[in-house]
Amino acid sequence: MKRTLIYLSIIVFSISLFYSCQNNAVEYAKKGNVKYNLKDYQGAIQDYNKAIEINPNFVEALNNRGLTKSFLSDFQGAINDYNKAITIDSKYEIAFYNRGLAKSSISDFRGAIQDFTDAIKINPNNAEAFNGRGLAKDELKDYRGAIQDFTKATTIN
Repeated sequence: MKRTLIYLSIIVFSISLFYSCQNNAVEYAKKGNVKYNLKDYQGAIQDYNKAIEINPNFVEALNNRGLTKSFLSDFQGAINDYNKAITIDSKYEIAFYNRGLAKSSISDFRGAIQDFTDAIKINPNNAEAFNGRGLAKDELKDYRGAIQDFTKATTIN
């Protein structure tokens, strides 16, 4: 009986610790969001790092860290974060869209088109993804394809 109570206590403690850590990850991510909004980008990255250290599968923190890195022109670092988020959640539309933007920023327009297309497959009403894909097609001189995407984006909005 005593041994059972000890085991139950350990299980309850472990579960409490797990949820406490998850809450800490969320709190760090929230702090990162506030710092991002205050334009303290290095501070935001530090908080996102802590959130991801606590919960390596925290796709929102990975995505937001990627956004922050993109804002600092660290596009390859951002793409790495989006890759991790997509590996964890292959239906995380915003990571595909953001990775498409980052790839466009480094002139990887074919890669960007694929990412925007993947975002559109997940959400066919993503006007921003149609617009981003249209811009990438325009850069590759696929003017007809660009016009089709821009037209679709305007019909969604």
